[in-house]
Amino acid sequence: MMIFQIIVPPGSGIVHQVNLEYLGRVVFNNDGILYPDSVQMSMVLPGVVGFKLAGKLSNGVTATDLVLTVTQMLRKHGVVGKFVEFYGEGMGELSLADRATIANMSPEYGATMGFFPVDHVTLQYLKLTGRSDETVSMIEAYLRANKMFVDYNEPQQEKVYTSYLQLDLADVEPCVSGPKRGKNFINKNEGCFKNGDSDCFVLEHVEHDRPDELKKEVDVFHLRWYNYCMFTALASLHKLVNKLRIEADDSADDAPEMHHVEGAFVETVL
Repeated sequence: MMIFQIIVPPGSGIVHQVNLEYLGRVVFNNDGILYPDSVQMSMVLPGVVGFKLAGKLSNGVTATDLVLTVTQMLRKHGVVGKFVEFYGEGMGELSLADRATIANMSPEYGATMGFFPVDHVTLQYLKLTGRSDETVSMIEAYLRANKMFVDYNEPQQEKVYTSYLQLDLADVEPCVSGPKRGKNFINKNEGCFKNGDSDCFVLEHVEHDRPDELKKEVDVFHLRWYNYCMFTALASLHKLVNKLRIEADDSADDAPEMHHVEGAFVETVL
């Protein structure tokens, strides 16, 4: 049994982030025996969907828009119980964080896993997160020798998959999904949502079996966002009051007034 000599303190991030930054090895070296960083298990070979990415994102389009678009496409295609492998020249435009987010959404689109082959972006991230040059060189050499490393600067051989999808990153547009159900996907450039009419957006542009319920969810979201903004503003006021109390002269005339302002803040928050 292998024991990790790594201690990850509380508050370092969610488990996926901790795995990427600290625990992920990519290739294990166990007394000179190299093998991929994976869980060994018996399973029926699944179907593998090839998802080809091309081009690059347009200005103003975020990684979140890409993630939601990819998730929607995979939902429509049907990938439950399958692997999804991403490939194509568009891969070079995606940071490791973007790839990790798409892969981590696999429960949302139903796949067993979303897979991004190791390439130069992976190696750069390993160096960025403190892996030694020796370890990174060993990983690259092992993966290249076993035809598991992808170099997008070289001609790519077309692979055979169970089924195929393709997305030009330039076609991705700003979008939203949810707030609770990922299937409620809306393009921000469509209709009245573009004009900021949330009621029209909910009732006319969402294919939803219970529009009243969805409208209620959006209203709750708006309320929570309002409360968050108010709390942030009040917290800033609270810090300002404390700063003024420290800097101001501790005179009898000023103290009650300052106390009153702070008390009003506390009463408002509660």
